[in-house]
Amino acid sequence: MADRGGVTRVLAKLEKSIEAGDYYEAHQMYRSVYARYAAQNDFDSAILLVYTGSTLFFKHGQTGSAGDLAVLMLDAYTAQPTPLDEKSLARIAELFSGYKEDHATRDKLVRQSLKWSTAVGRNTRGDPSLHHLFGTAFWREHNYQLAESHLVLGTEASALSLAEMLLEWSQKGSPSELELFITRAVLKYLELGNLRDANVLFRTFTAQHPSIRNPPFRLPLLNFCHFLLATLERDAAPLFKMLREKYRPSLQRDASFDASLDAIGQCFFNIRSSSGVSSMPGISEMLRTMLGS
Repeated sequence: MADRGGVTRVLAKLEKSIEAGDYYEAHQMYRSVYARYAAQNDFDSAILLVYTGSTLFFKHGQTGSAGDLAVLMLDAYTAQPTPLDEKSLARIAELFSGYKEDHATRDKLVRQSLKWSTAVGRNTRGDPSLHHLFGTAFWREHNYQLAESHLVLGTEASALSLAEMLLEWSQKGSPSELELFITRAVLKYLELGNLRDANVLFRTFTAQHPSIRNPPFRLPLLNFCHFLLATLERDAAPLFKMLREKYRPSLQRDASFDASLDAIGQCFFNIRSSSGVSSMPGISEMLRTMLGS
C-alpha cells in the first residue's frame, strides 16, 4: 500500500472538494488517482480511495458518481484479487445500501460482485450472503421475480425470507395461481439439490398462508410438492416417475416444470433425461442473466 499519510492527504483533499459541491472535479480526480494506484499495482490504496469516495458521493446524493466508484472498487477486487472475507463483503453491502432506487451502476455492482465472488470464493454460483443481500433488497422494492432468483441461491435464512416474500406476492396475484408461486420456487431449490431449504420454504409457506389448510391440500400442485419432497428423502426413483405421471395435467400449467423435473430426476436419482437437455436449464439461464455472461 502507498504511504498511508499520502493516501490520507489525498482523501482529505477530495473530501473537501465534495463538501464544497465540486462534484464533477472530485469525481474526475478520484478516477485519475485510482488509475495511478492501479498502474502501480497498489490495489489496497485504490480500493480504499474509491470505497471512501463512493460513500461520500452517496451521502451527497450523487448516485451516478458514487456508483461509478463502487464499480471501480469491484474492478480492483478482481484485479488484485481481493479475498472474500467479512471486510470485503461489508464494503459491498454498505455501497449497495447507498442506492435509494434502481440505477444502471447498481446492476453492474451486483453483477461484478457475484462474478468476483465466484472467482475467489467456494461457490460457483456466487456468494450466498451476497445473494441474500440482493434478494432481500429487491423484495423490498417489490421486484419479486428478481428477488426470488437471488434468494434461492442465498443463505439458510433466505428460505424463510423467500417464504415470506411468496406469501406477499401470491396474495397480490390471482387465487388460481397460488400453487404456481410455491411450486416454481420449490423446484428451483430442488434443481440445486437443496432439499433442506425446499422443505423449509414449503412448510413455512403452507403453514402461514391464510387460505391453505393441512394436507391433503385442496390444490393439486401443493399435494405434488408435498409428496415430491417426501419421495426425495429416500431412494424412490419409481415413485418419482409415478408422481410425474399422476400430476402431469397440473404440471402442464407451467412449461418450465418438465425441464426442472428432468434436472431433479438426474440430480437425486441419476435418471437421464430423454430429451438430452443439459441439467439445470432454468438455473443455468438464471445465472447467465445474473452474471451477464
